[in-house]
Parts: sequence; C-alpha cells; structure tokens
Amino acid sequence: MAEQPQGVRRSEKVRGKDIEGKIRVLDKTYPQQLTLFQTFFPDDASDDKYSNTIELYDAIPKYMTNPKQVDAMREGGKYLPLMKRQFHHRGEVYHVTVRPARLVDRQGVEKEYYPGIREELVEDALRKLALEQLNGAYFDNQAGVQFTVALR
Repeated sequence: MAEQPQGVRRSEKVRGKDIEGKIRVLDKTYPQQLTLFQTFFPDDASDDKYSNTIELYDAIPKYMTNPKQVDAMREGGKYLPLMKRQFHHRGEVYHVTVRPARLVDRQGVEKEYYPGIREELVEDALRKLALEQLNGAYFDNQAGVQFTVALR
C-alpha cells in the first residue's frame, strides 16, 4: 500500500461526471488542514483565545452587487479595472484587490465581470456543503466539494 503524504488522513479514487458530462476519475484526499474549517471552535471557546481566518475572508468586500455601476465602469464596453477596496476588521485596516474574470457572454461577446450576488450565493452553498456536511476534500490536489444534483 502506498504511503500517505504527511497531513493527509486518507485517499480514495472517486468517479463522477464533469460539467460537460464526461466521466472523470479523481484522487480524493482529506488533508488535515481542511478539518480546521470543518470543526471551527470548541463549544467553550472564547473569541479572545481562538481565531479562524475564515472570519477575515468573510469580511473582505469582494462582491459587486450593482450591475449598472459595473457597466458604467467598463472600458470600451468590455474591460474592467482592478477593483481596489479598503476595509476594517477587528481594528485593523486591510486592502484588497479583485481582478475581474473575462468571460464570453450568451451573445459571444467577451466581457469582464466582478464577482456578484450569484457568485456569493454559490460560494455560500458550496461552503455549507463542504463544511457542515463534511463533503469538502481535495480532488487531484485542488480544493473541491463532492455533491450530487438530482434532476427531475
């Protein structure tokens, strides 16, 4: 039997379909670091004794919720500047830079977009699946969530 890399609890092969419907077989591992986000704080923990970087990540203003404002910011109707924001968290000042994603829209036009409301909802749902239902794992060494979509 092959030896597990340090910090990995177990490994298995999983089979499923990708977004294009192709069958894929991936190496599914459960790194110990992932349990830091799955188990959070002990029941008797006080906020002063423990920290969790997910709290800082959640405080980052990374979403743009006004599509009209985004359209007005577009250069040449396509390109967006880096979104630079300053925010405060637990008495500290932080700066974040969000790079827009370049996508091809339904009309075949290439445009850039900042993460919006949809991306925030998808991230929240994936996090809930990964952490509360313990379905988070690494697939071929990339963080992911395993779930099944039931079509009716």
